[in-house]
Amino acid sequence: MTIDWGPGCSYDLGEDADRRVVYERVLREAASTVEVCRYVNGRVLLDVWGRLWLPRRVRGNWEECFPELVRAA
Repeated sequence: MTIDWGPGCSYDLGEDADRRVVYERVLREAASTVEVCRYVNGRVLLDVWGRLWLPRRVRGNWEECFPELVRAA
């Protein structure tokens, strides 16, 4: 995995804070579409979108491809 290159961590995706950290890292750092598909659930992404801290370019690219994210924010 190329996304979480720091010290070994585990995440509880049932916890909102952990879920947001994982989604932020995947959306910023995934090296392939395969990684995005492996870790991102569309419904969860819609739920957390407005609370993610993302670079403007990353947010803009995702919103351009998926306009429903704009409405979810």
